[in-house]
Amino acid sequence: MTSDSESLDDRIPLARFEHRGLSDRTIGALVRAGLDAPERLLSMSMVSIGRLKGIGDVSLSEIAEYRRQYSTDAPSPSANAAEDLNASNDE
Repeated sequence: MTSDSESLDDRIPLARFEHRGLSDRTIGALVRAGLDAPERLLSMSMVSIGRLKGIGDVSLSEIAEYRRQYSTDAPSPSANAAEDLNASNDE
């Protein structure tokens, strides 16, 4: 059930992310960061995704799995996306 103050436009991005293997928490963080469609995750680097507010290790793992399932030509993310992000931050 949605609140009276939540408009249909506010719910549309959330609906686009459903049934993609992403948790509600991850979806919420992505929508709050301005992503309006899950397909945008395919063209973003894992480092830039990891820098989004609210995206942590668990969310990165979910997103890496989503990318493995839905991407045909994007570089395959490593099995441990969180380690990749941490390594890039150390450089």
